[in-house]
Amino acid sequence: MFLSTSELDVALLKRLMAKAAEIKDVPSVRQVVAVAIARWESAGEAVLVELLFPALDVLTEMKDASWIFEVWFRKEARNLFTGMDTIG
Repeated sequence: MFLSTSELDVALLKRLMAKAAEIKDVPSVRQVVAVAIARWESAGEAVLVELLFPALDVLTEMKDASWIFEVWFRKEARNLFTGMDTIG
């Protein structure tokens, strides 16, 4: 749903991620990563700070790196990783 909506509800995604982290719902946190990466170009770099980086922190704490399988093929991921030195 969050990949196809015209407006990205960052506040709702933050709440969903917090709950997913609380109950250790790895697939949901992975989806937050996927949405943040897929939508960062249109939603702005704040999405990275507010969603992507905290979600990656949660997954790191859970010792889970499977998020990469959700995004490796996305053009937006390639653009993000290529320009990472200039972001922020």
